[in-house]
Formats: sequence, structure tokens, C-alpha cells
Amino acid sequence: MTIFFVVFTICLFNIAMWIVFLSKFKKLFSTDDIIAKARLELDEMLKEINRNADRNITLLEDKINQIKIVTQDAEKRINVLKNDISNIEKAIKESEPTTIKSVPKRRTSKKALTPEEQYRKEQENFSKNTSATQKSDLPQILQSENIKKIIPKKSFREKVVELFDRGMSIDEIASEVGRSTQEVEFILEIS
Repeated sequence: MTIFFVVFTICLFNIAMWIVFLSKFKKLFSTDDIIAKARLELDEMLKEINRNADRNITLLEDKINQIKIVTQDAEKRINVLKNDISNIEKAIKESEPTTIKSVPKRRTSKKALTPEEQYRKEQENFSKNTSATQKSDLPQILQSENIKKIIPKKSFREKVVELFDRGMSIDEIASEVGRSTQEVEFILEIS
């Protein structure tokens, strides 16, 4: 009888444990519990997204306000400049009328003279204007073959005109001389 009682007790204990385990597993793997956990996670994600969106919106609003301030300042400066220009135009109209020279066309290509050639040309012009006795007083330029030619530094305007005469575009000239295209165009217009 004791064996029967031991087996019976073990069976009752086994059934009780099965009931406890089933209730725990049911709670652990129930769809309601999974849905509740998913909702909590989604709520946290939405809160984080809303915080980031609010922060980004405030940053954008700050930048928009800064841009508005800058544009208002620029508009004020433009209006001041327009007033100054109109005042200058009125002053010019009220002053004596002057003729405005037209902008000369670009020169035809002219070969730049070396210092030696320029001096010789000046000598020839001088010799035409002076008598034969004065001509002998002029110094002569002697050049040794061992001495390298001295090339004078060209002005910005001369460089621009020379490069343009070589057929370079305005952009190429600007990059070559290290200036803006507007400066190069201006030099070519006045040359």
C-alpha cells in the first residue's frame, strides 16, 4: 500500500506541476502579452521620433528666422544703394553736360617691342628731329652675345591683351593671370 500511496502522490504532484507550467507558458506565450509588449515598444519609438521631429522643426524655424533677418538687412542696404545711385544720377544730370567717349574697340594685334627695339625706335625718332651733329652725341647700345636679354615685367593690361591676341578665351586668360573674368573683360573693353 505504501507503493500505491507513493505513486499516487507522485501523480498528483505531476498533475499540479503541469497545471502550473501550463498557466505560466500560457501567460508567457499569449498573443495578448506579445501585442502589449509590441505596443509599448512602438509607443517608445513614436515618442523618440516626435522628439527628433520637434528638435528638427525648431532648428529649421531658427534658420528661417535668421534668413529673414539677413534678407531684410540686404533689402535695406539695396534700398540705400538705390537712393545713393539716384542721388548721384540727379547730381550728374544737374551738372554740366559732358560728352561721353565711346568705348574704343579692341586694338588689333600689335607686337610688343623689346626694350632694345623700343630704344632704337626712340633713337630713330630723335635722329629725325635733330641735326647730324647732335646725332653723334647719342650713346650706342652694344649687346654682348653672352648676356641674356632683359625682359621687362609686363603690366596686367599688357598681359591680358597679349594673351587675347594669342587666341586664348577670357576664362583661360583669367586663370593664367590670376584675376576674375570681369577684370579681364574690362581690360579688353578699354584696350
